[in-house]
Amino acid sequence: MGRGVRSGEDHCAVLLLGSRLTQKIHMPSARSKFSPATLAQLDLSREVAEQLQGASSKQLRPVLDYCLTKNPDWWRKGKERLANAPEGLGGFVDTNVIAIRKAFDAARAQRIDQACKLIQEQIRSAKEKTVRGYLKQQLAEYTHHLDPKEAQEIVLSGYQDNRRILKPLSGITYARLAAPHGSQAAAAAEFMKRFLDGNDLIIFTNALLDDLDWYEDDAKRFEAAIRELGAFLGFGSQRPEVDLGKGPDNLWAVGTLNFFVIEAKNGATTAQISKSDWTQLVGSMEWFEASYDSTCKASPVIIHPSAKFDRYSSP
Repeated sequence: MGRGVRSGEDHCAVLLLGSRLTQKIHMPSARSKFSPATLAQLDLSREVAEQLQGASSKQLRPVLDYCLTKNPDWWRKGKERLANAPEGLGGFVDTNVIAIRKAFDAARAQRIDQACKLIQEQIRSAKEKTVRGYLKQQLAEYTHHLDPKEAQEIVLSGYQDNRRILKPLSGITYARLAAPHGSQAAAAAEFMKRFLDGNDLIIFTNALLDDLDWYEDDAKRFEAAIRELGAFLGFGSQRPEVDLGKGPDNLWAVGTLNFFVIEAKNGATTAQISKSDWTQLVGSMEWFEASYDSTCKASPVIIHPSAKFDRYSSP
């Protein structure tokens, strides 16, 4: 947004589009990163957006012109909000970013041992598991120059904290999924504690629904939304194929040792469910039988634009 206001005389209108982006800028963790001046502008914009709810794109243009033509009343209102914004703290720079940069500079100077030390110190102070896992991947990359075997052990440790980093060459074990303790309703309520008020819940739901649309070119986004939907409904929810490199796209533990083995084919364009798509679900069921004992029961689920199988499939 700052590219539009390079000096005190610059002015522009910025449109923030998309439910997922709207959700992000409402989160307390995101708001804490903005300056008081930016927050004041965002809050004023939110008030305007509430008045325009349901308006067409054509009806937005006169509102944008308040800014673009320097409407005196709008200009005065914006200045008042900025003038009344509270004093802000100093600029925010993540300490992890600083450590990663210092480690890179040390490695570039052929001080690999110093690079490892800097990242190790940051790992010890990391509070979030996903961040700790990412830092371990950084440490492994430097350690590889000194001891490739130890580097693989570090990657494996990091992978346990963050399933989105690089996978180790070997050693990954599958952690069986279980339904949350207590009732499904209690688990769903626990999930919703992250929302400060009803509006935050509505914003999250709208963003989730957007991600559950039929995106032909974004299977990972859809699968991530299915995982989030499972947790939202109070189920245990995993993405085995992403976490392990094999298994179904999604797995839900729905209680009493019952599971949904889910293959997501949101990008399919065929008029019927093909044999290859069905065969993939059969393979995922075989994976489940090999990973869980006989007390666990699985139902095969395929998400596809069509509800009909082609003649080569044998559901």
